[in-house]
Amino acid sequence: MRLIGFVLTASLVLSPTAVDAQQPAKMPTVAVISPASGTGPLMEAFNRALREAGYVEGKNVIVTRHYMAGREDQYDQVMAQLEQQKVDVIVANGPPSALAARRVVKSLPVVFSGVGDPIVIGLVPSLAKPGGNLTGVAFDATPEIAGKRLELLKEAVTTVSRVAAVWSSPDPVGLSLFRQIEQTAQRRRIKVIPYDVRVPDDFDRVFSEILRERANGLLVVGGPVNVVYHKRIIAFTAAHKLPSISIARGYVDDGGLMSYGPSFEAIMAHTAVYVARILKGAKPADLPVEQPTKFELFINRKTANALGIAIPESFLLRADKVIE
Repeated sequence: MRLIGFVLTASLVLSPTAVDAQQPAKMPTVAVISPASGTGPLMEAFNRALREAGYVEGKNVIVTRHYMAGREDQYDQVMAQLEQQKVDVIVANGPPSALAARRVVKSLPVVFSGVGDPIVIGLVPSLAKPGGNLTGVAFDATPEIAGKRLELLKEAVTTVSRVAAVWSSPDPVGLSLFRQIEQTAQRRRIKVIPYDVRVPDDFDRVFSEILRERANGLLVVGGPVNVVYHKRIIAFTAAHKLPSISIARGYVDDGGLMSYGPSFEAIMAHTAVYVARILKGAKPADLPVEQPTKFELFINRKTANALGIAIPESFLLRADKVIE
């Protein structure tokens, strides 16, 4: 009886340890904050790249997604909640999200994506040596790209002379981009008129103002709202036969006339690679900020025909892709 009692006592003492040893390791959590209203090609590109880097959602990583849908005033609150939850990595997609992370998140790794100049807007002191808890993948390499888009619009449609420049003041590089556009406009003798879209509800007012000013071209300067809700801009330009150019290929895929810029999908894929490196032990301070090196010109010829625009064949030959 004494032996049985010993065995029972020993089992009671040892069993918690045995159970603990069998418990699976806690899965890391990645929180993605996006200006979009739901999943789409960019998130799919992120998920695919994360899997290729060895992290499969539900198997060895948890991914939470927070879609802001134009709620610019709530970024700080979301970031504060994530820091309190002590997630393992925060992905801040777009300038408002990245700046909120810079203000609020002090102890967690942050990977930003799709922002303009990270130094100018105060995210990092150096691209090569970020030095803090933030690093990531930038969007435009230099502000001159914004002026290049205006030049491309003028070359494709030579009659363009009054261009509505749709920007977003929550985008901290918006003003510097617009100054570059103004310099290009002066050289090309184009009148450029800025229109600020802060939230989706601004579109109706802005579109009415553009019509009153009799613009005959439209340039999407940038800003998360203008990118996420670009179908509203496309519908407006189609209804009023305005030639236009934007920053992302998705604009052309969805019926816009032209786009020039880096691939948002490639940016999100690189973002996922940085997330994986951090999960494996790398520090944001040691990961240099990446900049795009490839910029692509896309043209929707079907849209050009619908707008009554004959884009020169020599210009079409310069495009990376022409959608027929």
